[in-house]
Amino acid sequence: MNKYKKGFTPEQAALIALNLDTYKTLDYADQKMMDGEYSFGHNVCLTGELLNEARDILNALIEETCLAHEYDQNNSNKINCLEIYSTYYDEQFNHEFDPQKTQLTKASLAKWFDEAGKTDISKKFKDPEKVITINHFKQAYTAEHSSLIAVGLQNYNSINSAKDYSESQEIEICNAQREVERGGEFTPFDIDERLKDDSINIAIKLKEALIDEIKLACEWNDFENNAHDYAGIGINPNNFTPNSITDIVIYREEINENKQTNYNSTLITKESVATWLWNNGQTQYAVNVLPNIEKILLERSVIESKNKYTWGNLTQVSNKNKSAKTIRTPEYSIIDSLGIMAYLLSLKSSQYNVSKKPNASQIKEAVQRVIDENDLDNNDENKLMISNLNKDINLAFKQLDGRLIKK
Repeated sequence: MNKYKKGFTPEQAALIALNLDTYKTLDYADQKMMDGEYSFGHNVCLTGELLNEARDILNALIEETCLAHEYDQNNSNKINCLEIYSTYYDEQFNHEFDPQKTQLTKASLAKWFDEAGKTDISKKFKDPEKVITINHFKQAYTAEHSSLIAVGLQNYNSINSAKDYSESQEIEICNAQREVERGGEFTPFDIDERLKDDSINIAIKLKEALIDEIKLACEWNDFENNAHDYAGIGINPNNFTPNSITDIVIYREEINENKQTNYNSTLITKESVATWLWNNGQTQYAVNVLPNIEKILLERSVIESKNKYTWGNLTQVSNKNKSAKTIRTPEYSIIDSLGIMAYLLSLKSSQYNVSKKPNASQIKEAVQRVIDENDLDNNDENKLMISNLNKDINLAFKQLDGRLIKK
């Protein structure tokens, strides 16, 4: 199909609908099938069923074209969506209206097939979606945009637009090849090589995986926001703790009219997407999203290492005191001790107690208040990393496995 054409006759539309447009006419296709030339040099292999379906579409379009013309002439009630692009009157028959040579607009044909439930056919009559590049200066993307950028398709604003362009490109390539086979000249046109591999399918899978991660990130946000309320009415918030963690960070949660999270429109931070990809072994995809992600992760690990003590024979040099200091208590005992100290604190104050267990969220908030009130976090090179303290307290308490109190 010539993508620059705006109108088609009913026969042309029927042929295009079933990928038979290289046969030019249905009679020609019939003859080719009778001659045994089923597919050579053409899009599809001819069958009787296929040709019958094409004639059914042709007859329906001729009838609908007559109705569209009647509406145009009499301004009567419009009963179909077809629009006439150019009307043909046969001079040999007193200028009678000829529906078979009248052209219908490409846009109305697309709508007509849509209304018939043939969305796969309607796409053949739609121009490829205008390519709109993704804004690389944004700090947050949707799951779909993140996936497109990761696989190198950042010049497309949606997966569907990449699909449409890919299909249009394949048609152009086939048409160009057939023209050369017929002895014509090759007409050069732009080809996006990135669409020739499996990048679109990979983007689809990445988007699906990111949607799952967004759901998990939202669960953590809900848990952290509601933990205090649960504790206030005597419900253990730990019962609602999500089963796993995620690197994905919500930048802005989008809510639909039913007050439910729209995961497809929710924005996630660019850095967290790159981190998630890197930690899952997709380093090139991570770099595509954020070119300096390796440097960011290295700097982050240095900061975290300065806020941790290593175990056994390993030592850490304090940022304030360069002399080596060794932690002599085994790591598993340190974790147990954290759970015990949280339990002792819960016995001293009901604020830090929920269902006879430590209220990890309240303890974390109290620690954060002490840090803020005493300006303990004013050194960028020695940050106190307590964003996951509540999770670590819960883990420490669970690690005691019933040894502290009877459950």
